[in-house]
Amino acid sequence: MCSFGQDALDSLFWNTTRRPYHPRMILSIIVVLVYAIIHSYILFVHVATLNVAMNSADQTLLTLLISGNFAEIKSTVFKKYNKQHLFKIVTSDICERFKLVLFLGLVLLLNCSQGGMNQEMVNDYVRMSCLILFAEMLCKLKLIIVCTKIKSLLLFFSLDLIFSVELKFNLKVIGSNTVS
Repeated sequence: MCSFGQDALDSLFWNTTRRPYHPRMILSIIVVLVYAIIHSYILFVHVATLNVAMNSADQTLLTLLISGNFAEIKSTVFKKYNKQHLFKIVTSDICERFKLVLFLGLVLLLNCSQGGMNQEMVNDYVRMSCLILFAEMLCKLKLIIVCTKIKSLLLFFSLDLIFSVELKFNLKVIGSNTVS
C-alpha cells in the first residue's frame, strides 16, 4: 500500500508540474484522495486496536499483536536477500518502531485526557508500552540476525551501502533543485 501511495503522489506531482490543466490531473487528485482516506482509516484502526489492547484487563489481544512478529520471522527467514533489500527492511522497521511509539503516546494521551488515570495506571501503561517495544525490537533483531547469518552478509558496517544511499540522496536533492 505504501508503494502505491508513493506512486500516486509522484503521479500527482508530475501532473501538477508538467501539465496542470490536463484531464488526467482530476484522476490523479481523485486517486490520491481515495488513497489518503483509506490510509488514514487503516491508521485509525491500528490506533483503536492498540487502545483496546492496552486498556483491556485480558492480555489476549496484546499477545496476538506481539505474536504477529513471529509469523513475519517465519515468512521471511528463507527468502533470498541482498544488502540493499536488508537495508530497506531495517529502515522500514525503524519507521515502524517510530510509528508504534507515536501510537502508544497517542493512546496514553487519549487515556489521560479522558480522566480516570492515576499514577499507578500510568506506570502500568508505561511498563506495557516498554514490553511491547522490547518484544517488537527483539523479534526484528532475531529476524535480521537470522537473515544476515544465513546469507553471510555484513549489513550494519557496510560502507559501500551507506555511500550509495548517500550518493542517491544527494543526486535526488541536486536534481530536484535544478528542475524548474
